[in-house]
Amino acid sequence: MTTHTPPPPTEFTDLADAVLALLERAASIGELTQDTETWEEVARSGERLRERTFLIAVCGEFSSGKSTLLGALLGRPELFPADVGATTSVPTVVGWAESEHVRVVTRTEPDGFVVGAADLTRYVTEAGNPGNAQQVVEVRIGLPLPLLRDGICFVDLPGIGSTNAAHALVTNAYLERIDAALFVSAAQTVSESELAFLGRVTERVGDALVIARSKADLVAQYGEDGVARAVADVRAKAAGALGVAPDGLVIVPVSALTSLMALGDPEEEAASGVPALIATMDTAIAARAGSLLIAGVLDRLDTAVRGAGARLGLRLRSLTDGNSPEVVALGAELAERRRHLEEVTASEAQWTARLRQEVEQVCADETLKLDSALHSVRSRAQSALDRAGHDLNANAFTSQVLNSVHDEYTGAAHRLEHRANQALEATASALGVDLGHVQVDSSFHGTRAESFTEPLIHRRTKSSLGRAVEAGGRAARKGGFWKLMGAGLAVGAALLFPPAAVAAAPLLGAVAAAAAGAAAGGVADAAFGFRDELQEMEHADLETRRARLRKHVVEALAPNQEEARARLRSVVATLHNGALTALRGALGRERAEVGARITQLGEDLRRTRTQAEEEAARLRPVLAGLETLGEESAALRTRVAAQQGRLPGWNDGDAPGER
Repeated sequence: MTTHTPPPPTEFTDLADAVLALLERAASIGELTQDTETWEEVARSGERLRERTFLIAVCGEFSSGKSTLLGALLGRPELFPADVGATTSVPTVVGWAESEHVRVVTRTEPDGFVVGAADLTRYVTEAGNPGNAQQVVEVRIGLPLPLLRDGICFVDLPGIGSTNAAHALVTNAYLERIDAALFVSAAQTVSESELAFLGRVTERVGDALVIARSKADLVAQYGEDGVARAVADVRAKAAGALGVAPDGLVIVPVSALTSLMALGDPEEEAASGVPALIATMDTAIAARAGSLLIAGVLDRLDTAVRGAGARLGLRLRSLTDGNSPEVVALGAELAERRRHLEEVTASEAQWTARLRQEVEQVCADETLKLDSALHSVRSRAQSALDRAGHDLNANAFTSQVLNSVHDEYTGAAHRLEHRANQALEATASALGVDLGHVQVDSSFHGTRAESFTEPLIHRRTKSSLGRAVEAGGRAARKGGFWKLMGAGLAVGAALLFPPAAVAAAPLLGAVAAAAAGAAAGGVADAAFGFRDELQEMEHADLETRRARLRKHVVEALAPNQEEARARLRSVVATLHNGALTALRGALGRERAEVGARITQLGEDLRRTRTQAEEEAARLRPVLAGLETLGEESAALRTRVAAQQGRLPGWNDGDAPGER
């Protein structure tokens, strides 16, 4: 697109220059242009004013005949393929050019490339360009037609209401760029969706609208009344949907097909309604193009100025009142931090007492369990000793008992540590702080037991013969003459048999003695007395050993049990102090961190308030400048309105730049 040589000064050029100068001043206000989407609309409209380009959208529902109608209006139906199947979502823009050309603009080639009219179907139809695979953005056609010489451009937009959702997206987006519209309706009864789309078009162009009731040849078969009824239906429904007076709508019945088939026949051409539509477009839109174009630029500028003014006004009030989002956010955080600090300080004693109670309860439980376990160890040892014989390894047994003490202590210490940390974790979770974990030394060395000394029992030092003689003597003293005789026989048997045999079976000697004395009578009784004495002597010896062993185990247990209890008391103290120290340390750190943050927030708040004052001082002249822009825009609008729609100089001089 090239810029043409400006025409001689006229009312239009004077107003256009004034508006463009106003835009340049507005563009220097950063607060106005920071809303990029709104400002881009202002900049595009200003560019069209600079190039003297007035954009009329030819729009309507899918299959309403708009492309065919545009072809008939321009006398070039081959440039607007309508009977070749579905079209793509590609707008086609037609403007003035010294010589005819067709240029295809794609995403990869924004400057476009020239194609022949016959090749258009390769880019604008689904058959030639399925799904717009070639990424065509726009087709630009330049034609040397009188209708286009004064800067009038038509854009054929994709129809809405088709199965291709991209059509509606492209069309609705393009509406923001148009200055006027030729709305084409062909339906026998205007649909709700069509009226809704007409409403969006009217919001954009205001009264710069002409409605074409296309395909009038289909109702013309009912005569003039049929055409009049079709127009009246569109008028009534459109007026109701737009909330305007029916007479305020410009509606022209037209048949593009009749125009194309007229083949130069004046009557047929007139009957098609196309000449009437061209005349209506000239008086209703083209004649007002200059004023509409300038008014459109001012409308977009006013929208941007009002939006920026409202936004900056709210910002200034919030800064002045101390309610800016930055100040409010800092103030809210500062208040929250102070509240949290108060809560931490107030609840420290409560949480300390609660944790102390929980840890003390855990310690009491585990101490009681350890006492019970140690008592159980001693009881089990006593029971084992009550059943022990001479073959019991005293030192091994004592070590086993002491190991049980070690195991009970270690288990108690581990359980105590685990439960204390559970209480600590629960407190940490409730407070939202990190209290870490407390650890204890669960090692247990114990007091090593002295080696067991077997009790000194004199008779166990005697030989088997000596023990037999002692047993016999004891039996004789208790049993009289015959037992004395039996005892003698028993001793004799001991003398007759080898000592090893007597040692292995003392009773054998007794039985032998008793048998030898059977002839003397009562010897059997003596033999059994001898056996009982031997067993009694054995039991007495065993009890003596057990008593000594009990004393040994008790003496070994006592210092180890006391050490276990003492070490558990030490663990209790460690856990108790560690847990409370962790709590106090965490709460102390929390207070310090919150206090530091409160200090920082106070500084940030003071700094932000200072910045707010500085920003408010900067915004006041900006708002004054926006107000001045609005006043100057209103003055220019008044000048435009004074021309009653026609601006001298719009269609004077050279043609606009080529498309």
